[in-house]
Amino acid sequence: MLQHHINVYELSDNTTHDGKTFEKGKAYVVPSAQPNFLLVHSIFEENVLKDSIFYDNTGWSIIHAYGLKYAKLNVAIAKGNQVTALIPGKGAVEGGKSPYAYLINYSDYNASKALYQLQLKNVLVKTAFKGFSANTPSGKRAFGNGSLVVPVVGQTLSADSLYSALQTVAAETNINILSVTSGFSAEGIDLGSSNIKAVRKPEVALAFGQGVTSSEAGQVWFLLNQQLNLLRLLKLIWLVFQEHL
Repeated sequence: MLQHHINVYELSDNTTHDGKTFEKGKAYVVPSAQPNFLLVHSIFEENVLKDSIFYDNTGWSIIHAYGLKYAKLNVAIAKGNQVTALIPGKGAVEGGKSPYAYLINYSDYNASKALYQLQLKNVLVKTAFKGFSANTPSGKRAFGNGSLVVPVVGQTLSADSLYSALQTVAAETNINILSVTSGFSAEGIDLGSSNIKAVRKPEVALAFGQGVTSSEAGQVWFLLNQQLNLLRLLKLIWLVFQEHL
């Protein structure tokens, strides 16, 4: 919205609309009464297209593309300060250096990117096949199936090098990595459980040919190469099938 010169304001007070709660400091106000009102409506529009092939003839509803919580208001609402610049990402290792392990919630959008970046640095990363709750410096936190566990013991890196690698990846991918002070969980499996297993670094090949459209191949390539940064291992294999084969 800022790139398109749309006026955005901080939410001045906590509020609830349409059964959704919006907190000060975590939500924003976008007035429709502003010079670029057409772009505002395009970003928040709710048009549903029944034709799956309909493409590039209309604007994309960004609010739905990113699954953001929002509410439409027909009354005026108090606005806070205008937002004029993006706030830099604040990915970090919460709790500092740990003698046991570090945890990553895999529901974070950038968690898969962080996983691969850690594997490129030869960091051993494991994943939980059952959920658990861990005591962290910020309190008890729940971690579901698929959460990542980075143990300190068993690494080829020293504890200091591991911590440095985690700090770098957290900052580059804008995710929060939590340190724990014990291998025992508050609830569920412990960090030494057999239900926590190592994740193998992927070897990726993208193969397509007859029956696969360029848009289908392109979106997979974009995900693997641009979002997950699998550039070093991504191999593009162009297969041309003759009809007589």
